[in-house]
Amino acid sequence: MTEAYNGKQNRTPLTLDENSGLFYLEVPNGGGIWLTVEKSPVPPEPEPVNPGNHMDFYRIGDLSWLNDVQLPATGFSASHVTALPARPQGLSYGTTGLTLQIPGLDVAEAIVTVPEDNGSYPVEWLDRSVGLLEQSSLPGEGVTVLTGHNHLNTTEVGPFLFIGTMNKGDRIMVNDADNSMLIYKVYGNYKVASDGFAGIADEIHQNALILITCEDESMEGGYLNRRVVLAEPL
Repeated sequence: MTEAYNGKQNRTPLTLDENSGLFYLEVPNGGGIWLTVEKSPVPPEPEPVNPGNHMDFYRIGDLSWLNDVQLPATGFSASHVTALPARPQGLSYGTTGLTLQIPGLDVAEAIVTVPEDNGSYPVEWLDRSVGLLEQSSLPGEGVTVLTGHNHLNTTEVGPFLFIGTMNKGDRIMVNDADNSMLIYKVYGNYKVASDGFAGIADEIHQNALILITCEDESMEGGYLNRRVVLAEPL
């Protein structure tokens, strides 16, 4: 309040005390003042924003959750025709506004979110998108786990088919909608069993980016192993 109402349709400016930072009104000896206060409602605290794209279940943390799940089967057979079943009702991949780029492999694909479902990840319907696994962290906020197909069918390759050829020092970029960029460099490339991720857990650095796809197709058309590429922020 910086003015006082004097009862005669006028407002008297208050004086600022430079030492205390408070306003005051000088009143003649024996006089008085008529004080009125105009009140305004205090706005409520804003409700948390829920973007509706599964972003709320990503967290900064360790990788202990991966010990209890199978690494996703990210690849269709390159030699057998595989019928893609209808997507389960209620399953959706949320948008993130992020894009993964691997210049050396000519990869530039949108990153979407993939929910966990009873210890597994339904990645069959990713197509060319890259999936950010539930319980891992957003890029730059912890360990980020991304998965992508190696083959989409017998004639089309997926975005992660050649990640096994990546070498130490190769660059990986994550761009957001504002064209801000996180740059990573590869420091490890491993072939592991579908349940063997824990064997390389000690190799994972803080804020690492992890790429996962399938490798070694069996005679029946499934994949025996997984390819895991580790990268760290520059």
